[in-house]
Amino acid sequence: MQEFLKKESPDIFVLQEVYKGGNISGENRYRSFEAIRAEFKDYFYFFTPEFYKIIDGSKVDEANVIFSRFPLFNQTSIYYSNSYGERRVENPEQFINTARNLQYVQIEIGNKIINVFNTHGVWGTDGKDNEERLKMSKVICGKVKGLDNVILAGDFNIDPDTRTIKNMETYLKNIFKGELQTTFNMKVKTPIVKKLSFFDENDLKGFSKAVVDMIFVSPDIEVIDHYCPKVDVSDHFPLVAVFEV
Repeated sequence: MQEFLKKESPDIFVLQEVYKGGNISGENRYRSFEAIRAEFKDYFYFFTPEFYKIIDGSKVDEANVIFSRFPLFNQTSIYYSNSYGERRVENPEQFINTARNLQYVQIEIGNKIINVFNTHGVWGTDGKDNEERLKMSKVICGKVKGLDNVILAGDFNIDPDTRTIKNMETYLKNIFKGELQTTFNMKVKTPIVKKLSFFDENDLKGFSKAVVDMIFVSPDIEVIDHYCPKVDVSDHFPLVAVFEV
């Protein structure tokens, strides 16, 4: 992850499912925030945990994070449903009941205020609309409506051809719309899924055709370039966009 980010040298990057606080003798992935922070010491950041686990006696947060070369202000976060707490087991019920949040910061670049949103969407057993996901879209639309210079990105945990996403497209442009076959890196995703007994081969086929990661912008932001590098940074492929604001 760090090598990819250093190569891209982004002004702003947003992450989901970032771990912080793992025991130094444990797995490196449980200290991913510390590792990224060490490489980007000069960046400002906003860290919002969704839940925590107890791993080898250590409390480990899993969170969304916004990093920026520019100072952040008016930092806020909203939980769509449920609240921050412990995840004790890895099963569908826990995934559904895990708190998910929307981060919002403002960044001043030149004489403009950029409104940046980062989210990890409500989880479900399929990629379709449900009550909680529609509620999520209502929250997001309520925040972006009427704002200029909006960038919204994240893992939305839902198919793009849903009312949930169409609600957001009322106000924002989905810049990768119709271009991607999947945003899952199946080379990394497959062994993770196979370790979880409640997933099967049909789930793997579904992941290989699922587009859950998206970037949206308001009409006043010009997209200069956008691409999805096929690199092994996680079980999702990263999305990259270059904007003129």
